[in-house]
Amino acid sequence: MLYVTNAVYEMLKNDPKLSRRIAVDTVQSGNIDRKVNMLDGVTPIIKVPQVRFNSLIQLNDGKTSGQTSGGYKPIVGNKPINFIYARQASLKGVVKRNNSKIVMPQENQSADAYDIFYRAHHDLIVADNETSGIYIHTAATAQA
Repeated sequence: MLYVTNAVYEMLKNDPKLSRRIAVDTVQSGNIDRKVNMLDGVTPIIKVPQVRFNSLIQLNDGKTSGQTSGGYKPIVGNKPINFIYARQASLKGVVKRNNSKIVMPQENQSADAYDIFYRAHHDLIVADNETSGIYIHTAATAQA
């Protein structure tokens, strides 16, 4: 798997030696068929927004002062990631929480309709002996 920022993807597309090695292929994930760019017809290229590609982040808990908005933010020493090249067998995705709740129209206080809440939390497990199957390329200098 090759995860790249848009800037790196554009460099790959515009490089005369690599551009002919990039093709579009169909990848099936569960019941979903997606058209994905492939490198050499083997490695899927997944574009990731630069704002999500950071080496160091702070996860906000949503409760502490200054963290009530939740989410995450880059912290001092962060190096923006350009691309991640990973052996697919090294990445073990797991579902940590898969919770749904349906509020019936009779019980819904905000509208005469169903309210459906769905939360899914995932994690990616990489065993210590599988880390050699992952390469992360970051920007040369850390950002404050």
